[in-house]
Amino acid sequence: MKILVLGATGNIGRYIVAEALSRGHDVSALVREASKADSLPSEVNAVIGNIDTLHSNHDVLRQQDVVIAAIRPPQGQEQQLIEMTSTLLNVTAQHQVHLVISGGAGGLISPKEDQRRLVDDPDYVGDGWKDIAIACAEQLIHCQQSTFSHWTYLAPAAHIGGTEKTGQFRRGTDTLVVDEKGQSRISLPDLAIALVDEAETPQFQGSHFTIAY
Repeated sequence: MKILVLGATGNIGRYIVAEALSRGHDVSALVREASKADSLPSEVNAVIGNIDTLHSNHDVLRQQDVVIAAIRPPQGQEQQLIEMTSTLLNVTAQHQVHLVISGGAGGLISPKEDQRRLVDDPDYVGDGWKDIAIACAEQLIHCQQSTFSHWTYLAPAAHIGGTEKTGQFRRGTDTLVVDEKGQSRISLPDLAIALVDEAETPQFQGSHFTIAY
């Protein structure tokens, strides 16, 4: 399978690339600067540009089966996420390429009895994460309200971190998955496993899902 990874040099993107390569996929990466391409594994085909490049250079997408997007705008510019997602939805639909989005947990429902949105639950979303959580919640709504069905949105655990690779986690849909202590965690490599699993065998196309231990 031919997979294009967006955000391939970021914290999550690096693990997506590694996981896809470990399964024998043909991996390309869209990177903004040529200097960043040097940090990619030698097997990766680096494409220099940004999301707008996918509009201007159609050959990039014609060669792909799946796009996995792990994108985040700069801090203070979180609302750009909606525009970036809109562009991705349109250009991947044009070329009939499955789009798997590594999103945020903000749009999920809190596991508490009041079932508020996670973005409104300070126990899971602190002030330092509020802006990006709001943007991710709006990103999910944007996908749901679009006319497209070729996308999948992974809204992960509340806390992403660590490098332990277990391959063992639980999946859910609308409500945040938590353990017996109310904690919601997933490691970077296990998040990558879930994303590449969905790229290989779509189970939630046109919808979203979540994962946690």
